Amino acid sequence: MTNDYDAISALHYASYRPSLHVEILRRYLSSTQYNAGLDIGCGTGQSAIALAEFCQSVIAIDPSPEMISRAIAHSKVNYTLFDKKHFACQDNTFDIITLAGSLWYAKSQQLLDEIVRVGSENCMVIVYDFELLLDDILTKIGFDTRGDSLLTYSHTEDFSGLDTHQITKIDKSSERVQIQIATKDLTHLLLSVKEQYTSMVDLYGSNALYDTIKSMLSALSDSGSFTIQANTFATVYRLN
Repeated sequence: MTNDYDAISALHYASYRPSLHVEILRRYLSSTQYNAGLDIGCGTGQSAIALAEFCQSVIAIDPSPEMISRAIAHSKVNYTLFDKKHFACQDNTFDIITLAGSLWYAKSQQLLDEIVRVGSENCMVIVYDFELLLDDILTKIGFDTRGDSLLTYSHTEDFSGLDTHQITKIDKSSERVQIQIATKDLTHLLLSVKEQYTSMVDLYGSNALYDTIKSMLSALSDSGSFTIQANTFATVYRLN
């Protein structure tokens, strides 16, 4: 199931992700073009493409071959696999480094040491994430939102607990925002989360699952879209 789901997840990730990445980055990055950016845990590329709005070039890395194989092509972004240990990058390379919803999975002293190694002088490191408030919708289509597996993930993960003497935290913030999501996109979004996908397979079977969930969501909205509340989180560091 894990390997099969990796491919399924990559398909749904590539089909739709909420357009919050650029909105969050704009709080900290000016319109001035930075030279080089690094996006760690890029998935299918939405966060890397957002970073490319502020950089002349972006290296985007992820440990999942399925994600990289479905990454969205962009003229400024170069995708590459990451072995979870070392960045295939030279020292002092990047002006901006981002981790969008990936630090909880990747956090380690080795990761932080690699960030310090490849970051240029005064490099800014932005750790950010967002949480879509979907419990009401999930309950209406039969998903049990009380599952313990969903409660272990932290949207506010930062580098606390590690040796951070080489970086300085300059900001930590959270904000509530509102976005509009089309029914077809919300379907992709729900099926991109493993716990939700497996629960829905148990409830409705895997055959034509996308069409089944889309139909159920369509019955909940006359307009063909949903207004969704989201919590956004960011912790910003600068290399010493």
